[in-house]
Amino acid sequence: MDIGEREEYISKIKEAQEQYYEKHQKNLIFKNTQKLDCAHFVSQNADVQKMIQCTAFIVPNTNILYYNYLVFKTFANDNTYLPLHEYVTSLIAQILQTYDTFEFHINMKTFSVTACQRYYSLITSSIDDNLIFTERMSKIVVYHTPFIIDQITKILYGSVRTFIHKVEYVREQSDQRIATLFNLDQK
Repeated sequence: MDIGEREEYISKIKEAQEQYYEKHQKNLIFKNTQKLDCAHFVSQNADVQKMIQCTAFIVPNTNILYYNYLVFKTFANDNTYLPLHEYVTSLIAQILQTYDTFEFHINMKTFSVTACQRYYSLITSSIDDNLIFTERMSKIVVYHTPFIIDQITKILYGSVRTFIHKVEYVREQSDQRIATLFNLDQK
């Protein structure tokens, strides 16, 4: 799936979200359950495999796996965790057929402590079940690093402690760095 196809499908995902919120008024508090309900609705009304392909993909001609939290959060629920985990694992294996190591780049725009809690089991099991994260991952780049990253790190510390030294945090230049990563003109 190329960038144009991804952007087109992301628009379809947003349409499914809008359909959900047309029927359910957005909560101002107690949003966690509603977000999970919306994600479940989206996953039932869109192609899960295409959503997964929009979430995680290999940057062409590199050893970089890019992961977009902004897409992930739109459909992530208990039913989509396993297919997503298997897909990401297969992408890493694909990279390692060509390269000795891989880099993991993640766009964490809007990621919060409550999101960390909501997706805790997926995050920790994905890391803990894959020694490859510590053995063959050379670097992690976190774009749009949340200001509460220290709290998130404490919550996930048991899983991330072995590779925390490989993390590069990017805040102010995130959009430009992402554009450069994909060789896009930033206008």
